[in-house]
Amino acid sequence: ERYLRAALDSVIAQEFRDFEFVVIDDGSTDSSLHILQQCHDPRLKVHRITHTGLIGALNDGLARCAGSYIARMDADDLSYPGRLSRQVKFLESRRDVSVVTCECDLLDEAGRVVGRKAGGVSDDMILELAAGNQIVHGSVMVRRAALPPAPVYPRPPEDYWLWVTMVRAGHRFHCLPEVLYGFRTHDERYSLPHAHSQSAGIVEVQWPLLQECMATRDLNQPSVRARLVRGWGSVAGAAYRSGDRQRGDQARRRLLELVRGHWEPELAAEADHGIEAIVWGGCHWRFVWSLRWLQW
Repeated sequence: ERYLRAALDSVIAQEFRDFEFVVIDDGSTDSSLHILQQCHDPRLKVHRITHTGLIGALNDGLARCAGSYIARMDADDLSYPGRLSRQVKFLESRRDVSVVTCECDLLDEAGRVVGRKAGGVSDDMILELAAGNQIVHGSVMVRRAALPPAPVYPRPPEDYWLWVTMVRAGHRFHCLPEVLYGFRTHDERYSLPHAHSQSAGIVEVQWPLLQECMATRDLNQPSVRARLVRGWGSVAGAAYRSGDRQRGDQARRRLLELVRGHWEPELAAEADHGIEAIVWGGCHWRFVWSLRWLQW
């Protein structure tokens, strides 16, 4: 309820006007439903369901959408006024692209901009996704016809699975070089309390992507090696968080092998990210010391 009114207002204020606004109330117990009932925009369609969790609510919402394009948004985020118009215009002009995202502001609880998040899209999407899922789920617009058969979201991490499925099917992604979305970071954000349960799923998605890229990409290219360093660090952290210490140790060793003898500026930044993920994941204290020494 704390952020819902601002989220609703940001959609209603869009420059692009011709859309249906489907809101799923997943069995809320606070004042969310009352806030929704106070919004009288004729485009708004509120559907209250028995609490099923995020994946059930997402699939339910998709089933109720009639448009050719579907834009996602989370109830604690903001869509800036030009978001829908820019994304629709791009998809109309580029029939070869199925998913368009954008750059995002990182917002604190008060709505202040505290950082910037890039789109997580590149020409080599398998390598990009092997490095981790950096696409802000709520910022995307996707062609309805490009989505896989129901259930579109099979299991957590639901958006990561979807991107990999779509890339494997040959669909192209694009990131608009504009800040069109505000992604709010706060302690009650869904991904934080569910980090442990999501971590095992992240390992399941990311591990085969990393193995594929290790076997098929040119590891002598600094940009490739940097993405893989970030990926092995991220998956190590997820493995440690999920209690899979064996895979965590394997991934940590892969990271160390890739950085040994190489320390380009781009690699250093990605290694720092990977090391932070490993430490946050909860690896053994003696590994923490060795990794911090490597950073130093």
